Amino acid sequence: MAFVDLQLLLQTCLYFAVSICGLVVSIPVGVTTIKFEGSCILYGHFDWKNQTSFVMTSSDVVNCQMPIWISVFGCIFYCLGLGIYSSFALRKSLADPTIASQMWVMPFVLTNSLLTALVLITSCLISVGFSNFCSKLTSKGYIKNCVDAQGHEWTNIVTNKKFNVGQFHKQLSIAETASWICLLLCLGQTLLCVLRFIRNRKRRAKADAESRSRKDELTSGNYI
Repeated sequence: MAFVDLQLLLQTCLYFAVSICGLVVSIPVGVTTIKFEGSCILYGHFDWKNQTSFVMTSSDVVNCQMPIWISVFGCIFYCLGLGIYSSFALRKSLADPTIASQMWVMPFVLTNSLLTALVLITSCLISVGFSNFCSKLTSKGYIKNCVDAQGHEWTNIVTNKKFNVGQFHKQLSIAETASWICLLLCLGQTLLCVLRFIRNRKRRAKADAESRSRKDELTSGNYI
């Protein structure tokens, strides 16, 4: 009966889960930016003219682009590629149970650690930037809750054209939740890589000890 490496199976599932989270983060942030006609609302500034009228100034576009770039290139492309690679190794492990111990580990410990740090930055950018935007939007009391502002038409002061902001609160809330889930998944993946590295070293050390023991037995046998 063939058995799979349970740790490799878990790591494969985590890679695909991170890829899905990357989609859930990048799409809402991108759609929200498009809805606001290219303006990044994370850390956006509000200049209130009176109790019912304000001018919103976009923050640096990098604040929105960075979560998208990290999610697309780090979470989607990188983790999807490793998920496919791990799936192939998982299939091979059915015939050779030792295949997992032969895989490279240290490069993935380093890259997954870097990805975890980048996802942490992404999560903080979205959470703090979104909270900052909502607190400024509701600071005058005209808009009681940030969610009440979605679905309405705003006016672009440059082109003097109206545009619908869409469901920005719902979309960014989803992106925020997905980003923190993604962080936990990446952290778990990194810890599993470290565990794999430790296990592989112990296996190699045990194999080397057994090999030396056999050599010693053969050597001592020559003098009998």
